[in-house]
Amino acid sequence: MKIKTINTILVILALVLAVVGILLCIKDDSTIIVICRIPEKTISDFSLLLAPLLLVVSCIIELIRRIKEHEPRKSLFVVGVMLFSIPLVFFGKNFLDDYDAYHLVNKVESPDGENTIYYYDTILVNKYTDKRTDGAAVLKRTGFFEYEEAALIPDFDEDDIEWTSDHAWYKLWILDYSTYGD
Repeated sequence: MKIKTINTILVILALVLAVVGILLCIKDDSTIIVICRIPEKTISDFSLLLAPLLLVVSCIIELIRRIKEHEPRKSLFVVGVMLFSIPLVFFGKNFLDDYDAYHLVNKVESPDGENTIYYYDTILVNKYTDKRTDGAAVLKRTGFFEYEEAALIPDFDEDDIEWTSDHAWYKLWILDYSTYGD
């Protein structure tokens, strides 16, 4: 009886993860959702990777249970393992291809502690020459979990930020402070 409960929990968790992953994939691109410093792309990709993995594990556990209890092993469970392995391989490949894109959102506080700038490291690609450069995407916090992308800056170094009372400067970029939470 415990194995059936575990399988039920695994299937429900897989469905929740799949729904979360799909909802984050289809939402509009004007805002970025960040939960515990983890951006939505990372949450979505991990959710879509773990959902079929949990379903494969659930099918394997059920198949082992049926073998152990000498119940008929219907081919349905073997088909389930193969069926859920296809999206697992697809999302696993997607995860490995985008591995460099998974970063936590960092925050830099002003010396007086009054203002904060949020950013995450990224790779910037020139659309004309396809040249890749390390940089940062500076975010502006607009809600509890919501952020907007404010600027894409190549070669970002948080030590070079110049703080003023209204905004911060980084080389030629003006970085507005987030107004959420004031």
